[in-house]
Amino acid sequence: MERRIILAAVISAIFLSLYMPVFTKSVDRIPVKHATDPSQTDASTPVAAPLADVDANAVLSPAPEEKTAIIESQQLAVSIGVTSGSIRRVVLKDFSVDGDTARVDFGGDIPLVQFHVGNEGIEWQLDNRGPGQILLSGRSRGSTHFQLAFDIDQKRPVVHVRLTGAAGQPFTAFQVWQMERGGDGDRFSRLEAIAVVADQEDGKRSHKSFGVQKKIKNVPRGTLFLTLAETYFCQSLKPSAGFAQSVILASPSNLIATKSTIESSNELSLYFGPRDYFYMTNAGFDEAIPVGILGKIGLMMLSFLGWAAGITGNYGVSIILFACLVTIIMAPFSLMGFRSIRKLQELQPRQQAIMEKYKSDPQRAQREVFALYKEHKVSPLGGCLPMLVQFPVIIAFFRAIPHYIALRGAGFLWIKDLSLPDKLFSLPFTIPWFGGDFNILPIIMGFGMYLQTKMSQGASKVQSNAPGAKLMSGPLMPAMFLVMCYNLPSSLMLYWVVNSLLSIAIYRVAK
Repeated sequence: MERRIILAAVISAIFLSLYMPVFTKSVDRIPVKHATDPSQTDASTPVAAPLADVDANAVLSPAPEEKTAIIESQQLAVSIGVTSGSIRRVVLKDFSVDGDTARVDFGGDIPLVQFHVGNEGIEWQLDNRGPGQILLSGRSRGSTHFQLAFDIDQKRPVVHVRLTGAAGQPFTAFQVWQMERGGDGDRFSRLEAIAVVADQEDGKRSHKSFGVQKKIKNVPRGTLFLTLAETYFCQSLKPSAGFAQSVILASPSNLIATKSTIESSNELSLYFGPRDYFYMTNAGFDEAIPVGILGKIGLMMLSFLGWAAGITGNYGVSIILFACLVTIIMAPFSLMGFRSIRKLQELQPRQQAIMEKYKSDPQRAQREVFALYKEHKVSPLGGCLPMLVQFPVIIAFFRAIPHYIALRGAGFLWIKDLSLPDKLFSLPFTIPWFGGDFNILPIIMGFGMYLQTKMSQGASKVQSNAPGAKLMSGPLMPAMFLVMCYNLPSSLMLYWVVNSLLSIAIYRVAK
């Protein structure tokens, strides 16, 4: 029994460790006025001189109105400031705000991407434009002539930027990402900057994630991609020759910004769109956001759901059918667990006799009971097998959901969005950790887990005086998972609920 308690605690700890780094949380909507003084740098990450003298207020404050030129593709409409040379606004034509007719719109008063050449400002003017192309020209005080070209990819949500005439002068790009979409998903989102870093010695690539910073923070050397993201969408910058240096700027809590000096080629590509693995792979930005092995396995499952939804016409129905399919495939493991429970039930009289014989010595009783289990080749953990075999599927599903945009806005019964909690109704008050919504699926899941726990525990009457065992037994474990999972996406909870109910049904039939 003690081993089963330890196993349950380990499973809970693993799930919690996977869940907490991406725990959805509200984003405060505060006006962008003045950012933290950029001179207040983090002592643990010293900032090199070329990037330390950043006028963050100028970058993060609303820019003056100016004439814009628009380049379009089937997926994007990009507004370029012809005086500032900045990308002022990007509209995603394929995505709406909460099912409304309005399209998802990035940018606004604060430009999404600003470009600086050298250490002086340049006033650009429109030189030429064509289908999907804009060419700006400008001169520095030293009469150096520059050209800034924007080309939009007609097949992918990517904008290519090229600066000419700036040999030997630093080309700097400021990226800004603000949470101002206005959808229901905003309060479950968090802003982050993700850097793809190549090791200088062996070339191995890793991902570094940064949240909103209160002090300037260096991005590691060797960065190949620099992405600003939220729950559903992102913008990612990929220079053709890499970054010379990058920092995360000090920002308000509803905004994240970076400053990057581009290497000598002065060419870069910008992705604007969903943080969907398939969209980003098609655009050549598949490495920009980490997915992981389990996430890719989960994406295979979600791709199957997409195919099934094309037949059933609804993702919710597809999730239910998929849960049934997985439960049937896993049924042999479930039956093995149930057989283990039955064997334990057969051994109960002998188990009780041992407990009575050594009631004054609980530790000896535990040893004798486990010796009995070993003699009859039965494990007290066997009843946990059905739950254990499902956890990899559940975690893979969970890791894949943020990288699959098709679930956004997909409804089922009372669920308005399968990528968000199922919210049956709003509460007149807010509960710490849970929030202000009543979500029914996590409650059903917790009750189903409680029934499964009682089924697995019912076969063993071994009592333990260990405080940990008493705390972890009974309804505590299901309650812990209910708390942890209360604000998880409803698509995952729907799968979990169907699986739990079917597992209980299989147990009842096998019994």
